[in-house]
Order: sequence, then structure tokens, then C-alpha cells
Amino acid sequence: MELITNLGLLKIIWKLWFELSKKRRIQVFSLFILMIICGLAELISLASVIPFLIVLTDPTKLNNINFLDYIFNLLAIDSQIEILIFTTIIFGLASFITMFIRLTNLWLNGTISANIGSELSNKVYMTMLYKPYHWHVKVNTSELINDATNNVGFTVFFIKSFLTLLTQISVAVSLLIGLIVIDGITAIISAIVFSVTYFILAIFVRKRFEQNGKFMIISNEKQLRNLQEGFGSIREVILDNLQFNLLGSYKKIDFPNRLRQAENEFLKTAPRFTLEAICLLLISLLALMLSLTKGSSSAVLTTLGTLALGAQKLLPAMQG
Repeated sequence: MELITNLGLLKIIWKLWFELSKKRRIQVFSLFILMIICGLAELISLASVIPFLIVLTDPTKLNNINFLDYIFNLLAIDSQIEILIFTTIIFGLASFITMFIRLTNLWLNGTISANIGSELSNKVYMTMLYKPYHWHVKVNTSELINDATNNVGFTVFFIKSFLTLLTQISVAVSLLIGLIVIDGITAIISAIVFSVTYFILAIFVRKRFEQNGKFMIISNEKQLRNLQEGFGSIREVILDNLQFNLLGSYKKIDFPNRLRQAENEFLKTAPRFTLEAICLLLISLLALMLSLTKGSSSAVLTTLGTLALGAQKLLPAMQG
């Protein structure tokens, strides 16, 4: 964790990149391309709901959308039922394709992170094994084990989180562009409100994550040392009845560590519920504003439905 503080995020990413094999770099680069496709798929999915909602509220307004009118003429679709079926199929198909792309991205993210973690762990272990004997005499075995397991695990978690972050940024930017096209003023105001709220939450959450991370690293090292001392000298432990003492010291380390883990899980989710409440408030105010300005209930429902779907997709991206 001190490494992160001292070097900074970009330097860590730069150093990790050069530790990867050529095969892993190609995989990561391919994943970047999939992230962009993922964002575009979300944008298309959002756009496909507009004609679907228009058909449900006021089908005559579809005539104002030139490219849809061209498609309907090309496919000889003229009745209202045929238009409804066509737009429903397009919306459903776009949703399923987007879901498939997101799931593929999620799977590859985890798989590539696991492969990177395995490579790094093997490299760390190999480096240790080829060190001279006098080096091994000077170092603590528990620290070596911690470096090859827990610390590499933290690194893999960092890589996976960073890749997920890039995906969420791609999705968020694509959705935000779509929402601005639909209703620029509303989208910009909502983005500002969400961003300010998340920024305030992030200041507190990030600080707690950093504190908990440092605490958990130290606790894990102490736990490993305790286990090694217990099992490594089990004969003396049994003869001198030291089980109670070892167990007591282990509990003092383990319980606070579990509490910090639980707090981290809470902090991961809490901002989402806060933003959901703010989102519902904004949607209700937006419904009132649109009713007063546009008048037409069909126009209000179409705009409101599209923005609500966009917000529903955007919130998880911002939370990530």
C-alpha cells in the first residue's frame, strides 16, 4: 500500500505493464478494444428504446425519424402492429447483445487478471528460489510466503479493479453522450449532481479504503507469522500448553481484520444506494418539469423513459 502512495497510480500501472509477457499485453490490449465496444453497445441499447417507447405512446411521431421511415419502407412494414413487433424485437435484441458483450467483458476481465496473477506469482517464487543461500538466511520465511501469496493477490485485485474501472468509464462516457443528445440540459445537470455527490463520497470512502488496506496487509502478515510460529514449533506448543496463548493472539489479529473487510464491503455498496435515492428525486423533478414544458404526455413519457433507462445503466458504471 505504501508502494501505491509513493509511486502513484500511473507509475504502478507502467511498472506492471513491463512485467507482463507479450501474450498478456496482447490480451489486455484486446480487452481495451472490447471495453470500447461495450460502451458503444450500451449506447445502441439506449437508443433502441426511443422508437420502442414512441410506438407505445404515439406511433405517428415515428414518421419524423427519417432513417426509421426508410427502414420501414425497405422492409415493407406499414401497419401499427408490424411496427410495434419490429421495434420490440430490435429493443430486445439490442438488450441481449449488450448483455452478451458485458458478460464476455466481465469473464475476460477475470480470466486475464487470473492469468496475470499466476504469471506474477510464479515470477516472484522463481526469483526467490534463485536467490543465494545467505539471502534466505537473512529474510523471514513468513514475509516470503506473504509476498508470493497475499501481496500478489492484492496486485491481481488491483489489476482487475483497474480493468473494470476502464470498462465503466467507457460505458459511462457512451451513455452520457447519448443522454446529452436526448436532452442536453437535463443530462448535464444530472451529471454534475451525480459527479459532485460521488466526489464527496469518494473523498471519505477512498481514505477509509486506504486505511483499511494498510491495516489488512499488516494483519495478514501477523496472521501468517502466528500460524508459522504455531505449526513450526508445534512440539513445544503441545508440551508447554501454549495453545490458548497462540489462539488468543490469533483472535486479536483476526477479528479486527474481518471487521475491516466487512467495512470495505459496506463502503463498496453504500454510495450506490445514496445515488439511487438522488436519482429518483431527479426523475420526479424532471417529470414535473417536462409536464410543464412539453405538455404532451407521450413526449414526456418517451423522454422520461429513455432518461430513466440511461440513468439506470449509468449508475452502476459510476458506482464502479
